[in-house]
Amino acid sequence: MAVFRSCLPYSISFFLLAPASSLFSQQPNLHISFFAPAASLSTTEGTENSNETYLNSLTRLDGKPAGTFRPTASDLLVQQAEEKFQQGKKSYQVKATEQARQEFEKAIELQPQYMPARLALTQVALLRGDFDGAIRYADDILKNSPDNIQGKVMKAAALQRLQKFDEARALLMPVIEANPHQVEALLELAVLDLNQKKNKEAIDYFQRAYQSSPGNIRGLLGMSRAYL
Repeated sequence: MAVFRSCLPYSISFFLLAPASSLFSQQPNLHISFFAPAASLSTTEGTENSNETYLNSLTRLDGKPAGTFRPTASDLLVQQAEEKFQQGKKSYQVKATEQARQEFEKAIELQPQYMPARLALTQVALLRGDFDGAIRYADDILKNSPDNIQGKVMKAAALQRLQKFDEARALLMPVIEANPHQVEALLELAVLDLNQKKNKEAIDYFQRAYQSSPGNIRGLLGMSRAYL
């Protein structure tokens, strides 16, 4: 049976989509998650990261010019963490995943609760095939944010790559029960069923994903694959 190849996206907020040409693979001995969500790793043109720009963007509570604002040490740490995150996104986009990982790690060292960097680290671990690492990163996310859907879906993707299908399903089903239109969880469940040769169930999840987000081509592509 043909299985889905990991498809780690490159732009779109939170869940990113790779080129359609890389969606499918003929690797009969692998059980691979097809859809993997991610923190937004797209760059923003014209973004300035200097302390000067940061200070000028601040507004005093008393309405005086922003240039007279004096940031605290905490303000500067936030800015430095954001700079590291932006650098990591740029490295990720050119597939320099080790450099991206290092920058995201630095962002978290500066701001341990910085969720975008934690989500991005999980994404990078999935891309690099470090599925145990992806699970650890996702667990850190869920420890601080138990209802974080991105963290749950990425952990499920990693579990599926390790062929821990029951654990992956147990993580995804409550997401669907709480939100029947959660596209990423529906897609991950569809792949889970497809890899377990449950084509009928997979088609149902792909259809539900497409109906929930008609502009999302992954549901259509998944259905076409499941029918083969």
